[in-house]
Amino acid sequence: TEQNKGVSHARNIGISNIMDMVDIFLIVDSDDIMRPEKIQKSIEVMKKYPNVSVVYSDYTMMYASGQPDQREYKHPFETEVLGRDCIVCGNSVISKRALQSVGLYDENFKMCEDYDLWIRMANVSVLYHIPEDLFIYRVKEGSLTSNPQDPIWQEHRIKLMQKYSRKPPADTNGDNN
Repeated sequence: TEQNKGVSHARNIGISNIMDMVDIFLIVDSDDIMRPEKIQKSIEVMKKYPNVSVVYSDYTMMYASGQPDQREYKHPFETEVLGRDCIVCGNSVISKRALQSVGLYDENFKMCEDYDLWIRMANVSVLYHIPEDLFIYRVKEGSLTSNPQDPIWQEHRIKLMQKYSRKPPADTNGDNN
C-alpha cells in the first residue's frame, strides 16, 4: 500500500489533473456543506473584480460533540491581518491564474497548507471576503484542525511563520480555516 502523503499532496494531484479544463477551483472537504449560493456569489465577485484570485466567506461551525453551532465571522481581507492570523477559510474559490502564478500547495505542510497558499496569493493578487455565512464546516472531536493546541498544529504554524520570517503570535491559537 502507498503511504498517505497528506492533504496537500492529494489536493495537488486533483488540481493538476483538471488544471487545463477549468479556470476556477473550489477545495471542499467531504464533510463540509456548501450553501446553494456559495459558488454563484463567489464567481460573481471574480467576474466583477478581475484582480481577485481568492473569494472567501463567513461560515457556520457544526460540532459533532453536540455543542451549539457557531457562526464564524472572518475578517475582511487586509495583508497585515493575514500576516498575523489566517483570516481566509479553506473552502474558498481560487482562480487558476493565481495558482499558476504562485504554485500549488506546499507539500511540506501537513497543517496550515491553506494558510501558506493564501499568504503566497496575497503577494500577487487580491483576496476578497463575502461577509455572509456560505457554508457549514463540520468539526469532529479529535481532528487536528479542531485543536490548535495539538503539537502537530503548533509545529506547522511555527514552521509557516519561519518560512515568511515572521514571529508566531504568543498564543499561536490562529484559526486554520
